[in-house]
Amino acid sequence: MEKKKIEKLFKYRQLPVMMQTMPKEERKALNKKLVKLQSAIYALDLYLESNWKLSDEELNNYWNEINSRMDELGVSADGRTKLTASIKRYQLHESQIRENKLPTRLDPEYYYYYKSCDVRLMRNLIYRFTPQLAKSESATDWRYYDLITEINDDIGDLYEDLDTINGNLFIIKIFEEGLEESVKFFSDFLDDILLKSIERFRSKSKEELRYISNLTFVRYVETKSLLNQMKNDIEKKGISSKKVMIKKLKKLKKSQ
Repeated sequence: MEKKKIEKLFKYRQLPVMMQTMPKEERKALNKKLVKLQSAIYALDLYLESNWKLSDEELNNYWNEINSRMDELGVSADGRTKLTASIKRYQLHESQIRENKLPTRLDPEYYYYYKSCDVRLMRNLIYRFTPQLAKSESATDWRYYDLITEINDDIGDLYEDLDTINGNLFIIKIFEEGLEESVKFFSDFLDDILLKSIERFRSKSKEELRYISNLTFVRYVETKSLLNQMKNDIEKKGISSKKVMIKKLKKLKKSQ
């Protein structure tokens, strides 16, 4: 089940495409190691989603596993610190929910940049094994694609995420401002990201970058459609106040 989830993530974020120039056996070996690393990151994520009170000892155990998987990829201790800094930052933002420091207080582009930390890590690791690709593109070129697909995940996973403690900004925004305002906010935000993507690639001529630019637009259209679809679903089904995340948000609001 988890392996299929990871394969779906990798495919949606175009990681196999990034590795396609590698020899088959090398590609398979790298993919296997990346899957193990992503599994370790998911284990940390599951711990954060399942526990209101967090233990430093438990967190260290999850990080030891992540570091072990990074070791298998030949990453030095200094390299690990640099490459996983964004994951540490996102972990901080998720843990701060328990202190009523909600992600709605943050700039949304900043927040989703850190929320896409695991995928960015995978991209940077792939570039280490594909020097030719690294000369023609970078993880920065995927920035707007990753922002849009991360938003898509939040919208699409709304009902699933209601049963956990998590940083789904779509859920928290709806709780604070209502459905109509939240849908408008995300629609405008997606428009803004698309404009920035168009501007970034306007003068770029490399085939790889045109591919990223075109695909970013495709994901934008898909996510705008999903946003409207989810709006209709919520209007029909509603959101139960008995869901874990809603109960936690209500409790935080009462404690203000």
